[in-house]
Amino acid sequence: YGGVAKGVAVRRRRWYFSDSDARAVRYVLLLEDLASFGTLGDQVRACTLENATAAIETLARFHAWSWEHPRLTSTPWLQLGIDIVEGALTQVYPSAWPRTIELFGDQMSAPIRDAIPTLGERGMVLMDRFRDGPFTIIHGDYRADNLLFAPSGEIAVLDWQSPNKSFAAYDIA
Repeated sequence: YGGVAKGVAVRRRRWYFSDSDARAVRYVLLLEDLASFGTLGDQVRACTLENATAAIETLARFHAWSWEHPRLTSTPWLQLGIDIVEGALTQVYPSAWPRTIELFGDQMSAPIRDAIPTLGERGMVLMDRFRDGPFTIIHGDYRADNLLFAPSGEIAVLDWQSPNKSFAAYDIA
């Protein structure tokens, strides 16, 4: 909020103050209250075509703001998104796929059940294709639950806890 967010091309909560003591694990972050801004999205109930279009247009402005920009390499804490996804995939997938087949295998075709054990490894190979960019700063959790829709059509983007440097399609997906 105090660094990268300056000049960002989307509406977000204004940052008033933050401080931390990592040793004591104490943090404070004072942000603008946007309760009266608009209606919070709901990913389960989905949204209107107009809101979905506005959400994609807002995201495109955000991605354009940092597309292949020097801030991608001058912000040391900005992790490569592919590394984050690969880390999660490596940790979670080996234990998740057997349980998935146990719970839902009877609802899958045999070819799908047969493919599931290899999807983690295939996903890693696919991710390697994105290592060379082009990169932008992505939100990392862009979904209706993290968007406020104003009656004017403007959108405020919430929950900036996982931005990273990655390919723009990740946020769209």
